[in-house]
Amino acid sequence: MRQAISVLALLLTACASPPPGPPVTAGSLAPASQEEEVRRAVQEAIAKGYRVVSDDGQTLYCRKDVKTGSRVQSNLTCLTQDQLVTQRRGTLDYINSIQKGNPQMTN
Repeated sequence: MRQAISVLALLLTACASPPPGPPVTAGSLAPASQEEEVRRAVQEAIAKGYRVVSDDGQTLYCRKDVKTGSRVQSNLTCLTQDQLVTQRRGTLDYINSIQKGNPQMTN
């Protein structure tokens, strides 16, 4: 009897809970406008350790990465705003292709 009540309570709880929302995909993370896309790309770059650098009037986003196998040498990677946006789009496109089950590497 106690088991039957527990099972009934479990079923009622499951039925009373709200349905799950739509799954979050990389496509649903895509911004609505060009300005929003640029803003998100810059925010993500800064979160990944890129610093804003001004060089001859051009804004660059630069990051130092330690060279593999070395604790002293490093690589300096600098990207323009357009390159950041292109890199983010490529990443989101690749995530979408993986979620759809057909990943394709492009260089």
